[in-house]
Amino acid sequence: VVPGLLQTADYARIVTEAVAPQWSSGTVTQQVDARLTRQQLLTRQNPPEVQVVLGESVLHRMVGGPAVMQAQLAQLVEMANLPKVTVRMVPYDAGASPAVEGNFNILGFSAPALADLVFIEGLVGDLYLERPADVQAYHKVFGLLLTMALSISETHDFMTKIGSGARKSAS
Repeated sequence: VVPGLLQTADYARIVTEAVAPQWSSGTVTQQVDARLTRQQLLTRQNPPEVQVVLGESVLHRMVGGPAVMQAQLAQLVEMANLPKVTVRMVPYDAGASPAVEGNFNILGFSAPALADLVFIEGLVGDLYLERPADVQAYHKVFGLLLTMALSISETHDFMTKIGSGARKSAS
């Protein structure tokens, strides 16, 4: 799925409902609101640097129908234009992904005393990896993903093209 920091409200709601069907509508709304609040980090004064690598399937998976996907793809393009946000895509023809086991986030901190850590959202709970060897393994996988990914401009062109197709489907 599209990472939470880049999701639209509709996309976030549909994904949250799919992952946690046992949650009440109120709980889903709280989760979506929290996600949208976190997105404000990207447009504040002195935002964090965010690098995202998506698999091509994320752009094709029809979450919520053509109108939701059209808006989500437009949001991805818009967010990728922010000064400290980079979005790159690994195309299908790049081969087997070293991240086949799922999504992960590497959190780096500007304070030298704080070591990087890896955050993995799970179905039954979240996992934080702090051991240097574990974090280094995820850094290596992320580096491999970057070598497989399209350039920033190629990714932008691809997302715009897919978004145009979603617009035609929504019409």
